[in-house]
Amino acid sequence: MMDNLRMVSLPGLSDIIIPDGTLKAVSVLSEDGKIARTQSFAGNGRKIAEGNYREEKKDSTWKYYSDLDGILISEETYLSG
Repeated sequence: MMDNLRMVSLPGLSDIIIPDGTLKAVSVLSEDGKIARTQSFAGNGRKIAEGNYREEKKDSTWKYYSDLDGILISEETYLSG
């Protein structure tokens, strides 16, 4: 499945783009690369999730939004990944 995705990386920034050119996710990395502030997007470009990864595991508060109107629909809290 990852074969269909394209990664675009710059120092401290990583984007995931699907084959049709749609932006799927953006992550801003900490200097040591252990924490990534990530936003995920629906096919229509609307943000559908945001939160942190710590060492590749979800950490802190994650927020999830409707892909139709962008309204916050849920939150989840993770401790220490």
